[in-house]
Amino acid sequence: MGFAQLYYTSCERGLGGHAGYQFNAATPGVDARVLREVERFTAYEPPRSVPVEEVSAHPVSLSYAPDLAGARVVSRVVSNGPDPSGRPGNYFAHSLVWPGAGDTDAAVLPAELWGAGFWTQVPSPGPELPLLRSPSAPLDRVRTGLWQGSCGVRASEVARLLGAVDAAVDGGNPVLVVADSASVAHWVALVSHLLPPARARAVGFTTYCGRPGETFAHVVGVPPGTDTEGLRARFVVFRPPQHGWAGDGPRLPEITGAHRGLAHALVAAGPEQAPELWRRLARYGSGRERSLADWWPVLVASSVVEGPGRVTPEQWETARRWWAGASWLPRRTLAGALSRFLDGYGPDLPSGALEDLWTLAHRAGSASLAERLESEAALRSLRSVAAGEEVPEAVPLRSVRAREAARERIGTLLEGRAPGLHPDRVLALLAWARAARCGVPERSLERYGASAVAGLIQGLPEGAVPDPSVARLVRARAGVRRGLAGALSELPRERLARIAAGPVGVWTARDRDPAGVVLRELYRVSSPHPDPAGLVRELMDARRRARPYSPAGLPEHDLDTELLGRVLGPAGAPGPAEQTLVRLWRSDLLAPGVAGWIGDALTSVPWPERLRAWHRLAAALSGHWLRPSLPLEAVRVLEGWEGARPALRALARAPDGEFAQEGPWRVLRECSERAHPAVREVVRRRAAETLSARRDPDTLAGALGWCPAAVLDAYADRVGRALVGDGPDPALAASVFAAARSHAWPRDTGPRGAGDPGAGQTGAGGPGAAWSTVSEPGHAAGGAALVSRGSVPGAAADRAARLTDEVLSPVLSTWGRRRTNAVRRLLPAALAAEFDVWLRGVRGPGPLRRWWEGWDR
Repeated sequence: MGFAQLYYTSCERGLGGHAGYQFNAATPGVDARVLREVERFTAYEPPRSVPVEEVSAHPVSLSYAPDLAGARVVSRVVSNGPDPSGRPGNYFAHSLVWPGAGDTDAAVLPAELWGAGFWTQVPSPGPELPLLRSPSAPLDRVRTGLWQGSCGVRASEVARLLGAVDAAVDGGNPVLVVADSASVAHWVALVSHLLPPARARAVGFTTYCGRPGETFAHVVGVPPGTDTEGLRARFVVFRPPQHGWAGDGPRLPEITGAHRGLAHALVAAGPEQAPELWRRLARYGSGRERSLADWWPVLVASSVVEGPGRVTPEQWETARRWWAGASWLPRRTLAGALSRFLDGYGPDLPSGALEDLWTLAHRAGSASLAERLESEAALRSLRSVAAGEEVPEAVPLRSVRAREAARERIGTLLEGRAPGLHPDRVLALLAWARAARCGVPERSLERYGASAVAGLIQGLPEGAVPDPSVARLVRARAGVRRGLAGALSELPRERLARIAAGPVGVWTARDRDPAGVVLRELYRVSSPHPDPAGLVRELMDARRRARPYSPAGLPEHDLDTELLGRVLGPAGAPGPAEQTLVRLWRSDLLAPGVAGWIGDALTSVPWPERLRAWHRLAAALSGHWLRPSLPLEAVRVLEGWEGARPALRALARAPDGEFAQEGPWRVLRECSERAHPAVREVVRRRAAETLSARRDPDTLAGALGWCPAAVLDAYADRVGRALVGDGPDPALAASVFAAARSHAWPRDTGPRGAGDPGAGQTGAGGPGAAWSTVSEPGHAAGGAALVSRGSVPGAAADRAARLTDEVLSPVLSTWGRRRTNAVRRLLPAALAAEFDVWLRGVRGPGPLRRWWEGWDR
């Protein structure tokens, strides 16, 4: 391994494949991103005070970037006269890409490469450059130490320069050194030799920059005579003496912070002795130290153990804090430091020192002292936390005595009466207890939730949002949720429902504690659910599991009408009733009104959309164990349906000849006319479904003549719905029209019930009339048409005319020619001609005939 090399200049031939500024040559394998950044990083502009032709007077720029697209790069840039085309101002940049940290060459500091013999400014004839191995570093510590003694700058000013460069690496203002580039290189080398090697490699610098305001290096060199007034806002300006000139006095700021002592100690040690100081400190360091401020506590703490000398109280405090956190050091060293600390402080230990000292005592192996310090520190910290004061971060308590004392104190604080602790203070206590690993009494948390938190929730105005700290506390601890839910469950039901529908319900929704079963139930029923009946079963199970614990507010039954009403709505919907019914167990505790709620869904006359659900509910109740508990009206509905269902089944299975006769319809009428209205409605619509399945015109005509008027109404409604919409059925329209013109309509044989042809044995007030829910107006035109074809007059004619005038006429008058032609093609020839005449009568004359009749008049 070694340094990858890069040549950049204006040349006729290079890696870019064109003439002009480009990389002349490079070591293979360098990342393209690094190449782009080096091109920008090495831009060179000679001073304005020196003519561009005087190349020898232009300063040399040695620049170093600690992070250039992820790589460390050092570059030497020199003015190179005219380019191959004769234009002046060309420059040559020779750059080295730093090897990895594991390579031996990585020990070289960038500033030490000033004046090295390997630098070149002559383009390479070929495109590839070899790795540079073991480069010479002439500006070593010996030369830097000699130069420091002859530079003529006071040691205090050098310490300030060291502090300014260290601050610049951490984001402070960069340092602007007003001197020639060689002097700048020596100043950078001096600072690098005083800093730790890792820190020195983090210092980016350039010994010369034509535009300092546009650079981002930590140390920037500019030639003497540069006007720096406009740069003082951004830079820390340093003007060292040069060539016998004493400069214009110290202008570097004093180091703010106790680490200025470390800076002065390093300057006093010098470049040759500084490595020894850093080796001593490295024995105590954690490996995470970077800046001088990070290393200052290490220096103070190591001095307490190793060196004689007076230590100020401030340094004692610094050392005490550092030793308490130095978990990486041996126990023997810690024990000696603890002894010195205790001897220095005596019995009057500051409260802030207790936690650090008992941690140190634990690591030192002093059990008795650690236990005493630990208990006292824990109690002091808890008092501070409860009072809202700033408290050092807690560490795990190790002794049983300290944990029990802290746990007892936390319980006392939580259960304290008015004014009590605010939730944000309780959160701080819980965080402290979690860090200290002492635990919190769950009973105390329950009492705090039942008193303080429940009081805060109940005191909120309608619609107000609780404090965020309340939400965090309730979410954080199950004990608080348990106490809160138990206290709120004693509220009136409606008020608790309003609270559960808000944030409180969200906080406790995922809990499984029996105390919150009522609160969770009210929250669940306030939110939409994809399976309401499944939610009822889930809430029933929750009540069952919570019943042995007797939580406050728990209903007496697993299922009651209140729960059914909140989840499934009022009674009357057979679908939810059936879905609930099939989920019930014999062991469920059902309130007396549950059977009535389910029975109401059965006794209510079903809508057409609920007909299938009503069938499922009736089937589920037929042999269900809940049937004996149903109201009498619901039992009557079941019995009526069980009586009508065989007649419906026989009607559906009847052959066409029997289907068109009076027999099956009389049976259906007799078993349904005394039934409950809900049964009659179901029978009516089921019979209409059976009718709609028959397409033979004669069979359909006979059945429509014998069926009850209510069934005819349902059939007419069903056909009307089927013939409207996007995809009507022309075959159905043809079947209905053919049935209306059929000769198979039953003839009058005597007095009839209202609209019931063929019921010769029944008078006007007979059973047929009782089941007729809609009166049938006469249709003179339709009747006349039937009579003209030799059909049966009377009620049958009225029914036939109704099919054409009330069902087909409103729909087919809106159909287009394509659909009506489809109906015509499905009819026999004679009937098709009659259909055309009828359709013209429905639609009226066409536009040509209307025009002709108007013209003729």
